[in-house]
Amino acid sequence: MSPASNHNSIRFLCLPVLFTALFLLVCSGPATAALQATPDVLVFHNTTQSEAVALRVGDQPISGSAVSSWQLLVDHRNYSHMLRITPTETGLRISPSDTVEIGSYILALHTPHGEMQIQVFTPLTEHESVIESLARRMNISLDEARGQMGISQQLSREQVSLNVRPIYYWGQRLAIEMPTPERRSAVWKINSETINQGENRTHFEYALVETGPLLVNYEEWEDGVLVASASALSEVVKQPAVDYHTAANATVRFHGPEGFSRYSWQVDGASAGNTTVFEQRFTTPGRYTVRVLCEDPVAPGPYHTREITYQVTVAAP
Repeated sequence: MSPASNHNSIRFLCLPVLFTALFLLVCSGPATAALQATPDVLVFHNTTQSEAVALRVGDQPISGSAVSSWQLLVDHRNYSHMLRITPTETGLRISPSDTVEIGSYILALHTPHGEMQIQVFTPLTEHESVIESLARRMNISLDEARGQMGISQQLSREQVSLNVRPIYYWGQRLAIEMPTPERRSAVWKINSETINQGENRTHFEYALVETGPLLVNYEEWEDGVLVASASALSEVVKQPAVDYHTAANATVRFHGPEGFSRYSWQVDGASAGNTTVFEQRFTTPGRYTVRVLCEDPVAPGPYHTREITYQVTVAAP
């Protein structure tokens, strides 16, 4: 083949590749920037607190009026009445409502630009009141509580930190990974009580089955010397109740959360069943409390045990 014909062949072969590349570029179009919020974690210590959240798509700020709807969620249940949200030119102004309860929530925002989630914690307590509550629970002085929390304790030679959330729900598992160098012994404490200690204790897990302040202390020891320590304070609370409305003489079906092998249902404190799905017929108008305790998880998960409460309002038919 002559050099000229070879050149023409190469040019002919390249044209389909070029057309394919142009076709893909035109069809795919520009990439869509994701909706972002800053900050994407909010912590409210009292009901007078207010936080500004900036919204943007890529580098472009967007108005809060672009939020078409929102939900404050716990396990897909909506508690929107616990927040006040006001649109601003660059995002949202968010504050707790008077009906807010202590807890950990997901604020789901829906806009024409997409959807996003903001983690919302509502410990609803100032720092000093937490210390006082912790001191009462541990039966120690305020100075001792400050020392336990690391506020006034002597610093160790190395600094480490604990990744602990401000709020946990009763029954959840506290799980922390802390890589420990060889030849060092780790000590884990909950509210000053030693829970686990020894070498190769890089993973700490603890079932949260008591409500109230949760103080986590971690220490690393080598040859009898404290070389690293950290502390973190959290709160364990019951999950907020689910409001449910029905009419008298109607049969209501409640579904226990999946993933457990034992279910115990109560109606106004009286035992009512042990099935996954519970049915109840309320014949008299009024307010009833339905509670399910879920135990023995069938697989590893975030909960050691769960308790869900329904506040049922029964209206006249």
